[in-house]
Amino acid sequence: MQLSQAGESFRGYARRILATLDEAQVELQEYDAMLRGMLRVGAVQTVSTYLLPQIAASFGRSYPRVGLRLETLAAGQIEEGLSTGALDLGLSFVPTNASGLSSEMLFEEQFVLVVGPDHPLAARKRVRVVDLAEYDLCLLSRQFCTRALIEAAFAQVAVKPLVAIETTTIESCLSIASAGGPATIAPELATKNQCYITCRIERPGIYRAICLLERDHQHPLRSSQAFKESIRRLSKRRFPENQP
Repeated sequence: MQLSQAGESFRGYARRILATLDEAQVELQEYDAMLRGMLRVGAVQTVSTYLLPQIAASFGRSYPRVGLRLETLAAGQIEEGLSTGALDLGLSFVPTNASGLSSEMLFEEQFVLVVGPDHPLAARKRVRVVDLAEYDLCLLSRQFCTRALIEAAFAQVAVKPLVAIETTTIESCLSIASAGGPATIAPELATKNQCYITCRIERPGIYRAICLLERDHQHPLRSSQAFKESIRRLSKRRFPENQP
């Protein structure tokens, strides 16, 4: 069977279309192959508990072939893990040792006072740091950057916090305070979805920046880029007023 002139012309178009489809298929397969494997993410306690679950669930639905290994770590451990290659991404604070690491601010969060219903400050909407020096507190231990941040705020007004209880988790601090124990100072992020009694801290306010950390000049994994976009979208949606 011999093609007509019109058929010959169409065959040329058909071949080019099929070739283009083949090229597109190869590129899609390459892209799909890159969105596999394991992505290792380290996050500080508050982010790991109150923000990362939503990100991980959304990412898992969009990229089911990418495994996630999520670790709750102190800020120093995250920096070390990134530097040694044990982690691909970190969600932490501005790195204390920035050598070899890049940081991108996602949002700024404020710390608030959390008290039980019978605490003397339970009816207050605002409290000065200098006034907090009169009350017992439950705080994270000194191995956490959060403790240093709080102590620095007290030092600005020449007072020291009265630490009655130390713990190693934000959840413990919140539970103790809400049960009628010493008040605690916690990131507002940790109180948003619970019925805690909170009081805004001022003079000075206590703030910290939550950042996305990674190694400088590391190979840009597609899975890593996709995860970062998920983080950025959620940060803008949850904290529109606290964007850089």
